Amino acid sequence: MANGKNRDLNSKYNSLYLEYARILKAKQPKCFLVENVVGITAGAKFKENFENEILRSFSECGYKVKYQILNANDFLVAQNRKRVIILGVRNDIKKELNFPNLQEQKFTLKDAISDLPSEFDEKIPNHIGNTHKVKINGYVGNRILDWDKPSQTITGRGSRSGTAVIHPHPNLKRRLSIRECARLQSFPDDFIFLGSNSACYAHIGNAVAPLFAWFLANEIRPFFGLEKLDFKDIKWNLPYLNITLIHLCKFSKQNNYLP
Repeated sequence: MANGKNRDLNSKYNSLYLEYARILKAKQPKCFLVENVVGITAGAKFKENFENEILRSFSECGYKVKYQILNANDFLVAQNRKRVIILGVRNDIKKELNFPNLQEQKFTLKDAISDLPSEFDEKIPNHIGNTHKVKINGYVGNRILDWDKPSQTITGRGSRSGTAVIHPHPNLKRRLSIRECARLQSFPDDFIFLGSNSACYAHIGNAVAPLFAWFLANEIRPFFGLEKLDFKDIKWNLPYLNITLIHLCKFSKQNNYLP
């Protein structure tokens, strides 16, 4: 909903929430979570539609509803990726569903991909990609990325020519590889993408960043009688993350958080 090509409230894409509300009303789960682009609240008309139509439609299904705009970079993802997160709990349930706590550790482009070869290398799974010429002009997909900052948002949409919008590598000699985009979205290195380059880029860009999704899902576990997981006990095949977990364990021991 509300992507760059569909800023028309009457577009069929901007009424998909009605299908979600239909399922909520029919199935009545204990709780629900919706993730969408921030464009869904951008501008007076969309903001009004969001509050008076979308949120109201969920509330009328019998739920207590709230929302926040969260950035995946606050959840160990090396990318600025702001998303609207809507949480709902069925009216008869007293338990509260909370938004996850922000993580202090922030990661940059350098943290996530600087260990990968500067040129495409087929020996590394998915370290191949778009050979479209790098042209810096300030438009999406043609902006310089800073090694020492989080990546700009990895997108899944195509350009006017039909090819995926892929950010240039900081060396400005090529575009980011499929593996580099996957790293910036926090997909583990053992997650292999199959299909054409364009399809792989689209799959990655359209996904909810897995680490971000993990922190969101962890908040839902108590609704199913499960304890929340401790992130330092999770095995996630990302080089920069492994270093972080070592740091977390050392910090915990120093502060007597671990036996």
